[in-house]
Amino acid sequence: MGARRTFSAEYKREAVAMLDAPGVTVSQIAADLGMGANVLGRWQHPSPGKRILQMECINPPHQREPPL
Repeated sequence: MGARRTFSAEYKREAVAMLDAPGVTVSQIAADLGMGANVLGRWQHPSPGKRILQMECINPPHQREPPL
């Protein structure tokens, strides 16, 4: 089995952006990029836990405004 590949956040954003083209599927783009469709699908729709972590990075708790 080959070594696990890692991808930068920019690469992931660009790969997901390719899905906006009309008439393309996740499977087509994934095959063009040499990866499984499930990997690209996870980048497109991250799990709820990861989505929360991503939001935390964008707006850390210590920078949020207190509730009214």
